[in-house]
Order: sequence, then C-alpha cells, then structure tokens
Amino acid sequence: MPSANIKSVFEIANWFFRRADKDDIGLDNAKLQQLMFLAQLHFAISNNHTPLFAGFFIQTPKGIEDPNLSQLLQLGLPLITKSDFEKSTTDFLELIWKKYSPLSILQLDDLIRKSVCKPATQSNSVLAPIDINTVAAEFHNNIKYNADTVQPAPKQKVLISQNGPVVVSQWQPRKVKSTNSKEN
Repeated sequence: MPSANIKSVFEIANWFFRRADKDDIGLDNAKLQQLMFLAQLHFAISNNHTPLFAGFFIQTPKGIEDPNLSQLLQLGLPLITKSDFEKSTTDFLELIWKKYSPLSILQLDDLIRKSVCKPATQSNSVLAPIDINTVAAEFHNNIKYNADTVQPAPKQKVLISQNGPVVVSQWQPRKVKSTNSKEN
C-alpha cells in the first residue's frame, strides 16, 4: 500500500471543521465522516491508489466512519493546531468541500450507498475495514453524480445560545384562522 499524503485523520478533520467555521455553518460529525470518506475516495482515484490520510473506514449500521475519529468526536471537538498542508492538498480539500458540503447528510449517505457501499445490518459483529482501493474503483465506475441535478441543502446558520448550538432562521409568523364569522 502506498504511503499516505497526510499522517493523521485528525488533521483532515480539523481542516474540515475550520473550513465549516469559515463559512459560518455547523458541521455534524456524521457529515464530517462522509466528507472525509469521499475525500479519501477521490484522492485514491486521482493519485494512483495513494490514500489522502493514514486511517481507515468501517461500515456500521449508522454509515461509514473512521472508528478512531468517531471515538475522539464523542468527547467533543478536538483541539488541534492548524496544519499547514501543501497547496495541492489544500486545493484538493477545497474542491471536495465545494462539491459535497452543500449536500445534506441524507443526500451524501444516499450517494455513498448507491455508489459503493451496501448498508450494514445490525447483526454484523465484525467491523472489517473497508478496502479503499476496491471501493474507489467501484465508486469511479458507478458514480452518476451531477452537480446540476442535486438540490443543495439549505444553508443553515448556527449560533450559540445558553443551551448550546442552535440553528437560526428568519422568523415567519404563522397565519391564524379566525373562528369569528365577521372577520371572514
């Protein structure tokens, strides 16, 4: 197996978190896992089966995930210093972000499942790593993704309240139906 371009899965996750902050949007852990999986696939396809980062993914009933990153994210957002990637790596990650970040978690999950991965069943007790090279070849052959046909998820603004993060939207008052016949 060729050596990875980036030594740690956490550095890539940190890049995606910082990129989401730059756009002022919240990045769900499940969506982060999907973005990282797609980044690993695309990088392997375009770089002769070289992985983007040292790490592996498993198929769980919840979807695709890197188990090490998943364990760390259960403790909260990791504090990692900013990584300085080569310009080509940053440009690549930026392309992945622009292509897939507008999609919802359900759209990304659907894309991944239709392209390469069959859903895992609850009875699976063995969590085998996904062979990224096999999946990348299958993904490359099966992908029918067209940015013009996919509806982006609505952009959500996340702010912090006294109870934690909340999604804010423009106030839209509801119409009240009157029971008074004079008002109708």
